[in-house]
Amino acid sequence: MPRPRIDAGILDRMVEIRRHLHRHPELSNRKIGTGAYLRPMLAGQGISDIRDVARYGLAVDIVGSGRPSIAMWR
Repeated sequence: MPRPRIDAGILDRMVEIRRHLHRHPELSNRKIGTGAYLRPMLAGQGISDIRDVARYGLAVDIVGSGRPSIAMWR
């Protein structure tokens, strides 16, 4: 099955986020800054149900109009 194309603006933003996270590494299970960086970004995209998971993780449900899918950002 072919992979969907990602909008260039979204791809650029994803690369920017990845680079930020790599410039500010944190120990496993201690990603305080990562959650603090991602939470307002998610909220700014209109995602209101942001839940804390396993002390330092975040979980969100993003409802769309296409087929259901599951994604995880680690």
